[in-house]
Amino acid sequence: MASPTSARQILTKMLYESWVNGTLQLKYTAGMQSYGESEALEGALPIAQNTPQKCPYGLYAEQINGTSFTTPRHYNLRSFLYKISPTVQRTSFEPLLSPYIVNDFSSSNRSIADTYCPNVQRWNPQQIDTDSCEKTKFYQGLRTLCGAGDTSTKTGMSIYLYAFNENMLDTSFCNADGDILIVPQNRTLLIRTEFGCMEVPPKFIAVIQRGIHFSVMYNPNEQSQSDDDDQFARGYIAEIYEGHFAIPELGPIGSAGLANCRDFETVTASFEHDDSIKDYGYRVVHKFGGKLYECERNEASIYDVVAWHGNYAPYRYDLSKFCAVFSVSYDHTDPSVLTVLTAQSLDPGVAVCDFVIFPPRWQVMQNTFRPPYYHRNVMSEFVGNIHGDIKDTSFIGGTSQVHPVFTPHGVPSDVANKLIHEVSPEDNNKPMPPKYTDLEFMFESKYNWKFTTWSQEADNGASTKGLLQADFLKGRYDTFRHSFDPKSK
Repeated sequence: MASPTSARQILTKMLYESWVNGTLQLKYTAGMQSYGESEALEGALPIAQNTPQKCPYGLYAEQINGTSFTTPRHYNLRSFLYKISPTVQRTSFEPLLSPYIVNDFSSSNRSIADTYCPNVQRWNPQQIDTDSCEKTKFYQGLRTLCGAGDTSTKTGMSIYLYAFNENMLDTSFCNADGDILIVPQNRTLLIRTEFGCMEVPPKFIAVIQRGIHFSVMYNPNEQSQSDDDDQFARGYIAEIYEGHFAIPELGPIGSAGLANCRDFETVTASFEHDDSIKDYGYRVVHKFGGKLYECERNEASIYDVVAWHGNYAPYRYDLSKFCAVFSVSYDHTDPSVLTVLTAQSLDPGVAVCDFVIFPPRWQVMQNTFRPPYYHRNVMSEFVGNIHGDIKDTSFIGGTSQVHPVFTPHGVPSDVANKLIHEVSPEDNNKPMPPKYTDLEFMFESKYNWKFTTWSQEADNGASTKGLLQADFLKGRYDTFRHSFDPKSK
């Protein structure tokens, strides 16, 4: 690979260091997946056509489409980019080792555990050994936990944990397999995309559609949002091989509520270019068919989009802006009313992946068992904790848990015993105010997930430990108080 020193210095000085110092001014446009346009140089967009013989400023026109050309207009997603150099100006792809990324969930794949696991499972937070000198970039720190389907047929999804401690100053990443939804857990991310930059703190999310180049960075000097002072960034990712994320239909809720479209923020155009640089030395990492490949882009920066227009662009969302709808009389509403984004399958109302949050909210239901009811779901559930001791004291920030299809789950028996048999009806009916520090989320899917071999490695206290809490269920449901009496209601 050519030396990327000059390009790295430009990116560090002009973008990363200005972000760390608080002088980087990031701009966004309101909304997501609606038509928009953005210019980093005034007049860079052609007037009244997409591909003129000569584009303004000597730019090249390039289209990226996230749906087929003939997809109906209200579902059609595409954008035109105006670049200093076409993306085709690069070297050929070469394979890159990626042992922890798994997108083939067939039984013949040795990276998949031998069987489905019907048990509720819990994983400790993803870690990086701080005593090691090894540096890990975002794409190197991706670990597939579970998933279903196949990228070649564009059906299914996968869930990752990520952890990294090195910034992508000279490297970009592009995922040709699916859209990704990033949930930071402990540190703020600076994500640079072809379309522009966005800052994504914990309790925000980012969506980056398939085919778009991006780089991920963090500030190691920022105070970690975790209970311990982690010297790296970590979080969660959902990848969908089919469809795209969208805000859910509101039905009888009406025209407003849940995640309002205006509160999403789409990036705006920015680019880097320096005539004195003859060799940018960008390393371009490409995920294709569940494998990683790499190439070089030397003649121009990969981030050379001076202007763009269309409705296919990355965006972020502040989860504190979610307008929760919940029961104000009795019983629980289903958690589907807390859906932020959904990627629908061809079956109406059935999701490839729903992104649901459990935000701070008042609980005022009367004569009601306040925790979530015991449940067996036709959908698979992945639950992650961004911050707070929500389920119990062991479910800390960075922890995750899976409830497989039709596997019963709910609060531990000691919690149920206390709330049903020890708390008076008067105390049970008192309004419970929000706990604003806590935030939990769920990826819910119609697919029956398989688990990777890595995900089944138990936490044994070693430096190369796995994350699985092997004894998580031990004693959890053993002490239910049985008070059934057929002679007394």
